[in-house]
Amino acid sequence: MQTPTASGSRTDTTTNTKHRSTRLQIFLIVSLTFSMATLCLSHYKVVHSVTDHDRVTVPLPRNQAPAKGGLPPVPDFVKRKATQNQENTDLDQGLTGQGLVTFRTPQEAVGEDAKILLQPTMGVHRPSSNAVFAFAEGYDLKVYATFIESLKQTGFAGDVVLAVSDTKKMKTDVFDYLKWYSDGGDKSLRIVAYALDWHCLTKNGDKIKGSQRGSTVNHGFSDCKLDGMYSGKDGAPAEDPREARPVATARYELYYIWSKQYLERSKILVIDSRDTY
Repeated sequence: MQTPTASGSRTDTTTNTKHRSTRLQIFLIVSLTFSMATLCLSHYKVVHSVTDHDRVTVPLPRNQAPAKGGLPPVPDFVKRKATQNQENTDLDQGLTGQGLVTFRTPQEAVGEDAKILLQPTMGVHRPSSNAVFAFAEGYDLKVYATFIESLKQTGFAGDVVLAVSDTKKMKTDVFDYLKWYSDGGDKSLRIVAYALDWHCLTKNGDKIKGSQRGSTVNHGFSDCKLDGMYSGKDGAPAEDPREARPVATARYELYYIWSKQYLERSKILVIDSRDTY
């Protein structure tokens, strides 16, 4: 019997390695081809399964039928009650003549004759100025200074409109700091601050006393109301007509009121005050 040489063993090993490599390459190519084919097929199904909008099934509230074009009707409570122009007769189906839904303004929720009563605690709006809006209640001086000073360094010389805590609940030196900037000249950054006294409730509907919360509105999570934003029919301050809601949501009504103090050409930025600098 002839004994195999070392050279023959190395040749067999090299051949086997090449075969395994070839099989692996073939397997990878087949797998990749199959994956691409599956992906293309899925894309084809998604693109071609709906040929027009009318074929899209939209879940509807119980006992409500689709409006024109297969779209769901707008619930009655969001339809504007004010008189509409004749060309907007489609509003009954949840659409206006332009295909847009018109909502009531917060002011109209109080009444047709309601007027804005809410006024700033310090500072005066400059209607032709640009403005930055922020909800900034319950913070210490460092937060206000970081936000305002960094904004000032950008060269901004417009109004900075803030919702802040009631003056009696402000932390050390906050009132004096905001007051100093509220007296700014016409060509410099000016603070316009609204010190608000929210009426907040627990999730069970019980009134929250000031001693029960660290921040006036529990950092935006308490359900609250704010009376006196608008006047009633007799001109007296009206109660908040809306249900108590998180201040994180209710603040947007403040932004609406503030925006009414500026011209249409004014640029307004709504931003977070604590995490922006």
